[in-house]
Amino acid sequence: MNDMAHDAQPASKRSPADAGAIVSAIEATALARQILDACGPGRTLHVGSGGGQLVAALCRAGIDASGVDSDSLLIATATKRLPGRFQQASPLHLPFAGARFETVVATGLLQDLPSDEVDSALRELARVTRRAVFIRVPAPPGGGRHPAAARGTWERKLLDAGLRKHPRCFQVSPCESLNDEPEQLILLMERTPDAPVSATPLDALRASGRGSDASLLRYHLAAQHVRPGDRVLDLACGAGSGAHLLRHASPAARVLGLEARREMIDYATSQFPDPTGVLNFKHADPLTGLAETENHSIELVIAFDLETALRDDPSLLKEIRRVLVPGGRLILSTPSRAQEDEFPSAFTADDVRALLSGDLLPESLYALNADRAEMRFVEWSSSSSPRGQSWIATAIRDPLEGSGDIPYQESVFANLRPAANISTDYMRWYRNPWIVHSLVHVGYRTRSPALLAELAERLRDDSPPDSADCGAALCILAYRKLEDRAPASDWAALQVEIEAYLKLAPTNPHVLRWQISLTFILARLHVQAGSLAEARGFFQACAAMDPFPFGVHLATKAADAAFWSGWLALAAGDTAAAGAAWTQGIDFGRRLTTRPLDEVLMNPADPNRFDHGDGMREFVLALESVTQCANGLHLLNRQRQGIAVNWSDVHKTFRDRGDRLAIDLRHAQSVATVLTTDLATARRQLIERTTELDASRQGLRQLTESLDLTRRELVGRTDDLDQTRQVLEDRSQALTAELDSARNDLLARNTELDAARQDLSDRTAEVDAARQDLIQRTTELDLARQDLIQRTKDLDATRQELIHRTVEVDAARKELTERTAELVDAKKRRWF
Repeated sequence: MNDMAHDAQPASKRSPADAGAIVSAIEATALARQILDACGPGRTLHVGSGGGQLVAALCRAGIDASGVDSDSLLIATATKRLPGRFQQASPLHLPFAGARFETVVATGLLQDLPSDEVDSALRELARVTRRAVFIRVPAPPGGGRHPAAARGTWERKLLDAGLRKHPRCFQVSPCESLNDEPEQLILLMERTPDAPVSATPLDALRASGRGSDASLLRYHLAAQHVRPGDRVLDLACGAGSGAHLLRHASPAARVLGLEARREMIDYATSQFPDPTGVLNFKHADPLTGLAETENHSIELVIAFDLETALRDDPSLLKEIRRVLVPGGRLILSTPSRAQEDEFPSAFTADDVRALLSGDLLPESLYALNADRAEMRFVEWSSSSSPRGQSWIATAIRDPLEGSGDIPYQESVFANLRPAANISTDYMRWYRNPWIVHSLVHVGYRTRSPALLAELAERLRDDSPPDSADCGAALCILAYRKLEDRAPASDWAALQVEIEAYLKLAPTNPHVLRWQISLTFILARLHVQAGSLAEARGFFQACAAMDPFPFGVHLATKAADAAFWSGWLALAAGDTAAAGAAWTQGIDFGRRLTTRPLDEVLMNPADPNRFDHGDGMREFVLALESVTQCANGLHLLNRQRQGIAVNWSDVHKTFRDRGDRLAIDLRHAQSVATVLTTDLATARRQLIERTTELDASRQGLRQLTESLDLTRRELVGRTDDLDQTRQVLEDRSQALTAELDSARNDLLARNTELDAARQDLSDRTAEVDAARQDLIQRTTELDLARQDLIQRTKDLDATRQELIHRTVEVDAARKELTERTAELVDAKKRRWF
């Protein structure tokens, strides 16, 4: 198995039951949605399709999906579910022409292949796809490699197979999520063009690891700031990977990348072709490219890795301001420094703010940690950032300063220009139409609450009190008070201004828009303050206002106000007033449903999508409020009949279901966050314990090896000792036999030699004592290995002493012989 694989049953040995366990129906549905969101609805192939759940889920979502698997039993099971959509084939030899599928998916397959087959399988996936490859593999288990390292390994293999990171890769797999060690790794790749190219390390889409992730994360953040229809200028696009990401991961209308290095432009042009003309590249340094750009023609400028030019050449920021439309953004990145004496070429947060403040309005600040590839929001007051991070800053061109002299052209809702609808004809109804997208529209306006409030106050102070501009400013300030949950004393002065605005004759339809919105927001503020009677009065006033001179899209406020007017009446015990208010809401619903659908869509040939500008969203939300009124009347009638009612049912609508699901989801996410934290803690502890266990195992292994060596040495020494003992015993037996013979001979020969015999006996006893001492030392050698050498020396000494005593015995024997001879001679002489 390769180093990315884990213990799993080989693909060729999986059973249909195993395949069913791989992807459950619920998991398959969620995975199919993820694939659809990232890759689109093109023809899709699932390689290693198992029992076919994912293919079935894709088909249910309306995707032309099919599958292949090498196991005939799995293919038979899948074919029963969806006939004609599965084939038996090896992932190493897919039976399809090149670029046959828009998306190729591999889940639960690659980690089971032998290492020598993984690369071949990846090349096959790359061959049959036209665009995207979606891969899911298990993350390393606890104690293994970090998920970021594992993903880096897979990315390198995929890059070698002819793929590169997909511009929407962070949509399905946020790289910072690897810091929490996910259970599954998802890699979204795309096929590279066939145009030959020399390898370059500057293309972050063709690089692996946290460094390339961090580089792309900056463009991922920039893509989230792109409004529909924006024209984007990337001042130093390098190899073009970031501009390519913006083209496909944002709603930009045009992306132009400037680069001073010709080889980079040649690379970008060949590797990121765009037949639609949305993405283009130009050989030019930033200042030259800006000089060739028309005034007020760009909505977003990106200046990454230009900190030296921005610091040293003040004209660069002035040129950026010149080409930006009012409210347009600059996003720049600079290296940060943690201490004043470190990285003198880097920036503190104060440095970045000071750099921007002369020409633009600082908006947001983010800190990018390249080591962990994560980005976090930072307050401008932060004076430092941890080492190894970069600053990502956004700033906007002041939408109020000098904007009246700049011709306005609608870009966000460019699709609605042919309809010339009142609700989007900002140039006609506003003194400064640039404020709509920079201050009013949530999601497109500035993301800094403090900057938004500052600009709204300036707009209110500088606008005629009867203008739509002033109404917009008052509404922004009122919603800020609502969001901040400010006490009534904090917005009392603002209420006076709002009530004065409400008394104006609404000659401008957008003035009417703000009058209706301001009436509604005053009601909300009073509800928040607990002044329910005052709130009810403002809700009644809002419900009585006619939104249709502005457009059907303002109906949400009137319908919602009718419901809340009735609800507060019910809470006050006035059921008759509640019924009247809800009847008024239903009457409003009748008027609403008689409006032509074309009026709702504004431009039926190119309408707004849901949740993007006016259109079906507002129509549906208004009907939801009418539904609540209908619920209220129904429950009132039941209550009058004496039937117990559950008044929470008044809120039962699709919106309420969604809100409840959102609450449940947030609760589940909260619980999951706690569980994830606990799991991460447990996982870290497990890793630490596992590391300790591995260290203990290694130490035990070393001790065991040392013990085995000592045992082998002891066995050898014991053998030597046994041999020595045997030699000593043999020699002792021989000496004992000789001594016994000598003793018997001496006793038989002459009593005169008793003294000599006694002396010999004493010496024999000494020999016995020496023998006993030798036996004792031998026993000690059996018990203690370390005394073996010394005791061997003692034994040698004993042996020498024994030899010396033997010599003495021989001398005694000789003396005895001589004495015997003398005795014989003496006897002979006596005889003769």
